[in-house]
Amino acid sequence: MKCFLILLFVLGAMVLAASVVMADVPQMINYQGRLTDDTGAAFNDNATMIFSIYDDSTAGSQLWQEVQAVVEVTDGLFHVILGSIEPIVDSVFLGPDQWLDIVVNGNHIEPRARLVSMAYAYRVSSIDGASGGIVGGDIEIGGTIGVGTPSNDSAGIKILRTASATGAAILIVDSAFGAGGYVGKHSDGPGLWVTHDGSNGECLGLFKKGGDGVGLWIIQRGNDPALHISSDTSDGANTLMTVGSDGRTGIGTNAPTEQLEVAGTIYSNSGGYRFPDGSVQTTAAGSGLFPAPAFNSGWFHLSNGGDTTFNHNLGQSPDNYFVNVEFWETGVQWLGRHNDGIGTFLGASDFERGGYYKNLLSNSIQMYRGMGDPFCDSIRVRIWITQ
Repeated sequence: MKCFLILLFVLGAMVLAASVVMADVPQMINYQGRLTDDTGAAFNDNATMIFSIYDDSTAGSQLWQEVQAVVEVTDGLFHVILGSIEPIVDSVFLGPDQWLDIVVNGNHIEPRARLVSMAYAYRVSSIDGASGGIVGGDIEIGGTIGVGTPSNDSAGIKILRTASATGAAILIVDSAFGAGGYVGKHSDGPGLWVTHDGSNGECLGLFKKGGDGVGLWIIQRGNDPALHISSDTSDGANTLMTVGSDGRTGIGTNAPTEQLEVAGTIYSNSGGYRFPDGSVQTTAAGSGLFPAPAFNSGWFHLSNGGDTTFNHNLGQSPDNYFVNVEFWETGVQWLGRHNDGIGTFLGASDFERGGYYKNLLSNSIQMYRGMGDPFCDSIRVRIWITQ
């Protein structure tokens, strides 16, 4: 006997689709119908029914199927719960159209019945307990959002990374447009504003682990500073650091007049300062004092006609050395500290007086005292590096 399904009641189809966002929604559909034979008489007996959901009215792909072996039919009426044997997962309703296909005791009921929504299933009041899903259109949210944590009024979007997600990114912005993702806006005001009202902790941290590429890239196309750091929100007030659109950087000032202007003291704890000629200054002259020598032999006694070699180990070219030689005479001439007699003097008696240095090398210098010198009881040699 051929069966005909002449009356259908499909209840809850859209409720199932809403299970993507509803908590504890059964993955089932309440379904009722009436069976008659080819003469119009009501069917009375148990029947085996096969229910399938397709994405097309005549062909398409099968999205779900369930066999209910014993369905009681009385006066043609029957009632089943679709999904009670094979749960209907919410992904079945991701497409725009779904069709219910029914086979009764081997007889194919045609045409397939289109699954449609219930009136109030168009609106969903809560998304508590959602386990996943895809939203294909735009979303407008009037309240706050919590990701991994309940939302609250302290943040528009609150994101909490669980301990098991160590090393994972908290927020990724990606886009097919250009070379990366974008966070910003196309009107006045900041594209991204980060505030921190706590007493401890960083306000904004940027970390780049290995690989090529820039950790922080700032593009400024207007006249305002490309970077401005201040201790408050007042424009230009209490400036900590600013980088102008012309590349000039100010520390403690919001209007640098040179490539680098510092309102305060600059301190170098090592390395010194390099000048355009390539020279490096590691010590300051300070209060007009002449800089200390790079090498100082100290006062030493050298016998007449004697010589000695000092290893100053400065390691520079002799062209970069400035050498100073002094004598100290404590005898009857009472010359004290002097430089009388630097070099040699050949008088009528052919005696040699004074002293001098010779063989100035990168790491050593040699001192000599004349054979007949009466004045140079003590000698001191000092060396400065000029560049």
